[in-house]
Amino acid sequence: MQKKWNLLFVALLALSLVFCLGTVTWADDGPVEAVFEDVPAGHWAYEFIMDIFERGITTGTSTNPMLFSPDDFLTRAQFVTFLWRLADVDVTDYTDTPTPFKDINPAANMTWAYAYICWAAETGVTTGTGDGTVFDPQGRLTREQMATMVKRFADYYDIELEGIDEGAYITDWGSINDWAEDGIMALTPVYMSVENRLFRPKDDATRAEMAQVLSLFPMPLDDDMEDDDDVEGDEESTDK
Repeated sequence: MQKKWNLLFVALLALSLVFCLGTVTWADDGPVEAVFEDVPAGHWAYEFIMDIFERGITTGTSTNPMLFSPDDFLTRAQFVTFLWRLADVDVTDYTDTPTPFKDINPAANMTWAYAYICWAAETGVTTGTGDGTVFDPQGRLTREQMATMVKRFADYYDIELEGIDEGAYITDWGSINDWAEDGIMALTPVYMSVENRLFRPKDDATRAEMAQVLSLFPMPLDDDMEDDDDVEGDEESTDK
């Protein structure tokens, strides 16, 4: 009887540790704790998300509980912010930079993202939307916009992307804007997933897809880089 009570005590103790420490799964080399409650170790983007979390590119969307919201959409201002964190650029260099976009006013709106947007415009990562006079910071980032900005980011930093050799891999080229073709060719399918040979250019880019793309870049972040909350930002629509 005493042996049974001992075994029961051990089982209850192990269960209590799981609740205290969070979700725990097992990898080949031992237990793996899921930092984000909504991204278990079996999630397709788990390694990508953990990589950008450990590098300081993202802090998630909530700290209590710890959430990443992998299926949520991104805004254009948010994505510019993520790219800036990846680039490890001194944001103070852009706080007084004039913006080419009439919908970005540091005194009236998007104060938190103003310098990041100015950096993206100056480096050519973004050219705005429509006729190029607006940025649309709160607009939802589409998959073709993400591919375009990432390609420009890579070009600016002289990083070679290993994409596809022919557009024949994708069957929905007819729905892809001309300005997005180079980015999609460079990122598909190595950096951006394609299902059933459909790129789905107008679909919202998700936070999990963002993690997949950014985790493949080697550039480290500065540990002293300021840590803005993810819920405050996003990026572009017709980046031509």
